[in-house]
Order: sequence, then C-alpha cells, then structure tokens
Amino acid sequence: MNRGETAMQHRLIRRGILLLVLIAATGATVCKADTAALVSAVSELAVRAEAGDPSAQYDLGMRYGKGEGVPRDDRQALFWLKKGALQNHPGSWLALGLLLLEGEGIERDERAAAGWLRLAAVQGSPEAQYRLAMLLQEGRGVGRNMEQAARWFGYAADSGNAAAQYRLGYLTEEGIGVAKNEPEAARLYRQAAETGIHGAEYRLGRMLEEGRGVKADAAEAVAWYRKAAAGGDLYAAGRLAIMLEEGRGADRNDNEAIRWNRTAAEGNIPEAQYRLALMLNEGRGGPKDEALARTWSRKAADNGIAAAQNHLGLMLLKGRGGEKNEAEAATWFSRAADQGIAESQYQLGLMCETGTGMAKEMTAAAAWYAKAAQQGIPDAEYRLALMLEEGRGAKRNDAEAAAWFRKAAGRGIVDAQYRLAVMLEEGRGVRRDESEAAGWLAKASEKGVIDASYRLGSLYRTGRGVQRNEEQGIALIDRAARSGHAEAAFTLGFLYEKGRGVVRNERTAVRWYTQAAENGSADAQFNLGNLYARGAGVPQSFSSALSWYTRAAEQGHGLASFNIATLYQNGLGVTKDREKALEWFRLSSRQGNADADRMAGTLQKEQAQGSW
Repeated sequence: MNRGETAMQHRLIRRGILLLVLIAATGATVCKADTAALVSAVSELAVRAEAGDPSAQYDLGMRYGKGEGVPRDDRQALFWLKKGALQNHPGSWLALGLLLLEGEGIERDERAAAGWLRLAAVQGSPEAQYRLAMLLQEGRGVGRNMEQAARWFGYAADSGNAAAQYRLGYLTEEGIGVAKNEPEAARLYRQAAETGIHGAEYRLGRMLEEGRGVKADAAEAVAWYRKAAAGGDLYAAGRLAIMLEEGRGADRNDNEAIRWNRTAAEGNIPEAQYRLALMLNEGRGGPKDEALARTWSRKAADNGIAAAQNHLGLMLLKGRGGEKNEAEAATWFSRAADQGIAESQYQLGLMCETGTGMAKEMTAAAAWYAKAAQQGIPDAEYRLALMLEEGRGAKRNDAEAAAWFRKAAGRGIVDAQYRLAVMLEEGRGVRRDESEAAGWLAKASEKGVIDASYRLGSLYRTGRGVQRNEEQGIALIDRAARSGHAEAAFTLGFLYEKGRGVVRNERTAVRWYTQAAENGSADAQFNLGNLYARGAGVPQSFSSALSWYTRAAEQGHGLASFNIATLYQNGLGVTKDREKALEWFRLSSRQGNADADRMAGTLQKEQAQGSW
C-alpha cells in the first residue's frame, strides 16, 4: 500500500469512528470540546490499531467490550483483542479469554478461552490464574484436573486474589487436589473474608463454630455469619439462625432466628426449611402455625432432609397442620427410615404391627423394630422384646427377648422393667434371680405398674428375693387391688377370708372377691360362690352361689362345675335334677376333677339301678 492509499484508509477509519462516537454520545449531555477530544482519541487509537500496534488493538478492543466512547460491540472487541493477542499482548490474552467465556453476540469457545487464559496465567496475571483454575476445577474447555486447579488457585492467592484465596481454602479444607490442612484453610478463608468474600466469611464461621483448624470461638463465628448473611449468603443465614436459636455465640433470640431461618428457607436451603418448620410448629419466634409448619416441613422433606421426612410423617399421622393421612405418613417414614432415622424406623414398626396406614405385617414390624432398637430407641427395644418373647414376626427367643427388655428397662421403659422382672422371677431366657426381679419390680411399681406392685407384694409375703415382710407385701397387693388388679383383689379376698396377715373379715373378703370376680377372675367367682353357699360374710343364697359358680365353670373351673352338680343333686337353690347333676359332674371330670369322675360314676350306677 502506497502512502496515498494509507492516508485514505486512515481518513475512512476516522470517519467511521466519528460516527460511532456520535452515536454513543446521542442522548447524553456532552459538550462540544469533550466530543471533539473523544473523537480524536478514539480515531487515533483506531489508526494505531489498524497500523498493527498491539497496545492500541488491546485498548480499542476493551473500549468495544465495555462500550467506552463507542457502542458496545463484542464482535468488534473480539476482532481487535484477537489481533492484539496474536501479537503476544498479555492484556489481550486475558481479555480475549474472558470474552470467549462471557461475550454476547459471539460464539463462545471455552477451549480457546482456556488456551488464552493459560498464556496470561503463565505471564503472572492473578485474574487469569484464577479463571484458569476455575475452568480446571469445573472441567470446562479443559479436562477436569483438581491438582492443577489447586496449583493455579495458589498462584493467584499468593498475589492477593481474594476469590482464589476462598477457592483454595475450600480445596485445602476438604483435601481436594491438595493435602488436607484445616489450619491453612482457615488462614486462606480469613484472608478472603477480610476483603468481603461472603462465601469465605461463611466457611470461616463454620470452622470457628466447630473448632476446626482454629480455636473454637462461637462469638466470632456469629460475627462472620452475620457479615455473610447480610451479604446474601443463604447458608450463613441458616447457620446464624441456629446459633441464635440455641444461644451459642450470642444471646438466644428466637425472633431473630426465625427471620434468618425464613430468609434461608425462602432461598431453598433445605435444613433451614426444616428448622423453620420446627419453630412454627412449636410457636417459637412467633405465633404457632402448624399448617405453615407442615408446608415448610414438606418442602424440606421433598429436598431430601431425613429429619423433615420424619417430622412430616408425624404431622400426617397425628393430623397436625392438616388432614390426617396415615398412608402418606407411612410413605414419608419409609423414606426417612431408609436414610437411617431411628424414630421413623420405630414408627414404621408400630404401623406394620398395628396395621395403621397399611396391612398388618409382623415380620416387617419386627425388622423395623430391630433397626430402631439397634440405634437405641427404648420403645423399639421394648416392642422388639415383646415380639421375640411371644414369637410374633420373629422366631421365639426368650434369651434375646430378655436382653432387649434389659436394655429398654435400663433406659426407663417401665413396662420393660416389669417384663424383665417376670422373666427373672420365672427363669425364662435368663438365670432365675428373684432378688434382681424384686429390684426391677420395685422400680416399675413406683411408676404405677399395678402388675409390678402385685408381684412385688407376693415376693414380700413369701420372702422370695427379699426379706419376708407380710405387712409390706399386703400393702403392695392392696395398692394393686385398689387400682383394679383382679388377681390382687382375689388374693386380698383370700387373705381376709382365711385371716392370713390380716384380721379375718369375711365381709371384706366378699368385697374383694366381688371386685375380682366382676373383672373375670374364675377363682374369685368360685370362692365367692362358696361364701354365698355358706352364708359367710353375706346372707346365705344358693341361687347367688349358683350364679357365681356358673361364671367360673364357663371359664373351665372344674371345682365350680362340681359344686353346681352338687346343688342340682341336692336341690339347693334349684329344683333337684340328677340328670343335670350328672352333666355337671361329667363336665367337671373333663375339666380335670377326679372326684367328679367318681361322683358321675356313682350317679350313673344309681341311674342304671333305677334308684333315682
């Protein structure tokens, strides 16, 4: 190109730049002097760029990329930056790499971007080093390589790049691409946090809260969480809420805690959604709202929070915050149970055993109880022991049942304390030990288990496992009887009838026998019939005696059947009827009464001889 052609080209470039500058200035208040200066500067820059000056090419590309003095045009920016880059201009390498990653109106090219950024990174650009590390970490434009990513983050961090300090801190904390080193991670987080990197503020707060890499300091953790949360870090908002809720590092403040929980929950932080649900459910930090609690619990459950799945299951099972839905409750318990939530495993066992929300399935119930019991749920230990003792859902195993009863008993489950005592007293599944049995019966009795009071009273009366104490034994039996225990009432009736350990009083005996008889005690029904037949403690009444004997006989009481036969044989309280007497003697015989067999034989002989 000759000198004249070159001059003409420069004039064309100046005219084009002038038009662009004027377009850029349209609508803006720009004085004539400023416009003239801008036109002159950009025109000269364009001429130098066209003439091959790499610095001018870079500057012109940057102007197009930012829209400074000319309308923004990423295609023009790409054109000029590439020219500068091809002439080994370091600034152009970085700018071109970023443009290829983020530009508009151009074809983005992560692979090419990585190449240009690597050139700039090698030349020491902290920004290029950081950007290249991000590509290596994410596997964009290059193969994912955490070791190289950590190395480039390190170069940038050493040059003061706060974002790189934060990223390297995370890799160092987790031991990804670099040796795990929590103190070093904390140092890097602090450097980045002090420049306002909210993610670093949050991560530093976690390390301070947990005492990892630094000395635990809840108050400082709260301070960093506050900064990060105020800057929009949702994870920090969630942790800050927990600290305020629990009063760690700051005074407990449920009102502020629920606000931060809500912020994090609305940002779809699952753990915060769950904690917000708990606060709403309990009315902490604001009015109780079970319906809204169920809504947030469902969101957290949908996001996979196992504790929320369990909580939602409980709300559905009990009809809190909405309609009761046992089948759906079982579904959520199942999801939480599969994630190892012991409470859900126990609830599933209970639902399988009782047929709540599903068909009864004893084998599944025992299996779920076993899982929950192995995690230390006392109620599950107790119910598993019951199933093993009774052979429901699992093969009967008294030894294993006793072991689980012992675990549950030790955790304060009173029914387990009673069942363990029974097994110890009877020597089932364990070595017989009436002394230990008495100890467990005492614990259960103190907590209102009337069966335990009765059994313990019996031990004191007989001196088994404890020093014999008739008075204390009768007092315990009396306590059980007054609580409606049929066998205890029968025993008291017997003691008062015979005058054993108490002053003989047949009227009192009748009262206790009646209570036991009305509660289904066949022995009490029989003995009460005897008292009516004798007129002891009550006016004599063979018809009343017959009524009580009949109730006892219907439960298989052989002696009661024998006495009914005797009443019919002798016409006491009924019309004399030897055929009915024979029927009752035969029944008594079948119920195991040898005397009845003899009496039946005698009547049959008399019948055969025609002596009736």
